[in-house]
Amino acid sequence: MPRRDFDPAELGPQIYPLLNSVVVPRPIAWVSTTSPTGVDNLAPHSFFTIAGIDPAVVQFTSVGEKDSLRNALATGEFVVSLCTEPMLEQINATGTDYPADTSEFDAVGVTREPSLRVAPPRVAESPVALECRLHLSLELGDCTVVIGRVVHAAVNTDVFDGEPMGRDKDGHLILPEISRLKPLARLGRAATTRAALLAAAREIFAVSGFAEASIADVVARAGASVGSLYHHFGGKAELYLALFEDYQERQEARAASAVKQARTAGEREPLALFLAGSRAYLEGCWVERDLARLFLAGGGPPGFELVTRRRYRAWTRRNAALLSADTDDVSADALVLVLTTVMSEAGHEVAVCEDEPSSQRLATDVLALIARIAG
Repeated sequence: MPRRDFDPAELGPQIYPLLNSVVVPRPIAWVSTTSPTGVDNLAPHSFFTIAGIDPAVVQFTSVGEKDSLRNALATGEFVVSLCTEPMLEQINATGTDYPADTSEFDAVGVTREPSLRVAPPRVAESPVALECRLHLSLELGDCTVVIGRVVHAAVNTDVFDGEPMGRDKDGHLILPEISRLKPLARLGRAATTRAALLAAAREIFAVSGFAEASIADVVARAGASVGSLYHHFGGKAELYLALFEDYQERQEARAASAVKQARTAGEREPLALFLAGSRAYLEGCWVERDLARLFLAGGGPPGFELVTRRRYRAWTRRNAALLSADTDDVSADALVLVLTTVMSEAGHEVAVCEDEPSSQRLATDVLALIARIAG
């Protein structure tokens, strides 16, 4: 069976959706922490796994600086409770951005259960709780990996089929049954759920922008749950980036298709091919003007500017290849940079046109200007 090789350095931000698609299934950690002022926080995190056996450690990743991260670093303690299907609505609700002085336990109606070895409470309704002390934290870009040493594990006896951690008649260790645990992280209807979340995010972000949009609004519009959003994307920032990457891929496909059609028709002149791809790009900016306005206006999550710069550089390289620019020729490089910049700005202006005829006239005028500049 043939394989396709991928270099993360070349994929850039597209490595995220690839990893998200192949590192499956992923459980969701319901992390409880207590702030230095005594406020109990509870939030879901989908980047969660076992990190070691001796000592026993688990890890979760905070995308951005959230209350879970701040409290865990400040106090050195946290508890991971298992997310289960019966608790779907509560897990969904605790993913809402409550103020730091508001406890999700109280806001959502989740029952506290005292922990044995750490201060943060367990979730009484969850069948499993792992009490942890901070082992170390590691900053990776805008993410922080929090690794905790498991100092106590509490598991409901009814999830075992026999004496907990005893031996059955065949000598096998009696462990919790997954059918009794009913973990939330599953792969059913993954593609449908992902598409629904992206469609809902498109509507919410386009109207409210990144900063004002809420996860609660997105999942309500999608008819999904916060747990499913964290499972597919990891959080609001990752959802925004996934929406951006999908849009960019569609724009690239439009341009590539137009260039291919021009070549099939016998066109070989580099500038004519560039103009064919550019027209398709501008048409896409109008067709998907809600997203074009959103992304070209800026204001995304932390690190979004870096992602767009990487995309811009990749776009410039593709244009240079299409125009057969000599990479050692400074003037040729400058021309490609100018043309790419003009197209980027033109895309924004096309997206804000009042109607389609106006957008088409503007696109035609811009392409004529490019032909004069590059001719």
